[in-house]
Amino acid sequence: MLPAVLLLLLVLVPIILSISFKLDSRKECSDEISKALNNKKYHVIGLYGSRGSGKSALLKSKLKVYEKYFSRVFYFAFPNMSKNQDIKNIQEQIANKLKFCFERHHTHAQRVSMINSKLISKGETTLIILDGLPTMYKLRDLGIPYCRKGFMVLLTTRNKVDCISMGCNHSIRLNPLYRDEAFELLKNLSGFRVPSPLFGVALEVSSKCNGSPGLIKDVVSSLKSKSIEKWKETSVSLSHSTARYQIFLNFRGEDTRGSFTRPLYQSLCSEGFETYMDEESLDPGARIHKLLDDIEESRSAIVILSESYANSEWTLRELVKILDCQKRKNQLVLPVFYGVEPTDIRNLKGKFGEAMAEIENKFGKDSNTIHEWKQALRDISYLKGEPCHVSNLNGEQDIRIRDQLIEKIVRFARDQRHRLHIQSMYMN
Repeated sequence: MLPAVLLLLLVLVPIILSISFKLDSRKECSDEISKALNNKKYHVIGLYGSRGSGKSALLKSKLKVYEKYFSRVFYFAFPNMSKNQDIKNIQEQIANKLKFCFERHHTHAQRVSMINSKLISKGETTLIILDGLPTMYKLRDLGIPYCRKGFMVLLTTRNKVDCISMGCNHSIRLNPLYRDEAFELLKNLSGFRVPSPLFGVALEVSSKCNGSPGLIKDVVSSLKSKSIEKWKETSVSLSHSTARYQIFLNFRGEDTRGSFTRPLYQSLCSEGFETYMDEESLDPGARIHKLLDDIEESRSAIVILSESYANSEWTLRELVKILDCQKRKNQLVLPVFYGVEPTDIRNLKGKFGEAMAEIENKFGKDSNTIHEWKQALRDISYLKGEPCHVSNLNGEQDIRIRDQLIEKIVRFARDQRHRLHIQSMYMN
């Protein structure tokens, strides 16, 4: 017989957890925004919070409310805007939203004047919302009227310092979700019901998302229809809060940088993966230490093994670090055998044997470093990876084979996304 208290909990917990409730943390922030919009002392209000905190979602959900306070409400969104975005492109986006366009001959001053005149309307109160505007631009440089009677600007930034630099005279912080809100959001997005075998691990996952709605949404998206084992892998992955990169690319530059690694890097980045590729711009003395730190701070590594791979001491040091992280942190490792055979790597034949012989002459056959590097090459050769029998890219067929392999690697990364979440993407 189960104790009466336990029986009561088994009945009540599913009922309590199934009750839908409003997000109190969002209501508090929304009320503060409404209060500020009704305060005539403020002209430029800043809403700040980390990436994925839900600033855009909150503002969009309240547009109808803001329309009750103002005669006109203009909402301008600048999602994923590059820091190097030309001011003219931003002005063109604003003009497009206002349903007019510039001519080629229009100067910057003329564009500013045209935007200003379109936004100003006598006798009407106006709210201008700038969601995600790059922080280096001043409102006056865009043509946005401010410090003007009947006008208010509400903009979003990542932190309070940016609010100040953009001329805000009042700042409001959007805090992370409360713990119970985070779990409720995850539960609703994933669609599982209580009681469920997922309950315990889902609670762990939601708590490790640090109250970030964006991270919770991405996590749930990657776990759709996945087994409880995948949920557990995600929970372990989120525990490594120091990670900065989802994927680290380990390769021999002179073999594959332009022909394979850079196209792979670009494809991974376009899929939204935070990917590290060494561009050889670091000081030689500090470079290897930074690279090893970057490996430590990555969720996974793609090791591109090419003919002259073993000729680079740096590449071999990286490989040792990658395999160490695989053992210690369950880092995901995918080898790509680019024009080489795993057995040649394992048995140090051909170019690999020649390269190791040169290194032995430098360090000595009995060197611990040599033994470590040989063992790392053997270990990586036994891992399941992707073969690529194209190395010279001599024709369209070779390029097509390369592109198909890149697509396959991107699919692999997409399938493993549940293991690649990094909190740092949502912490600034």
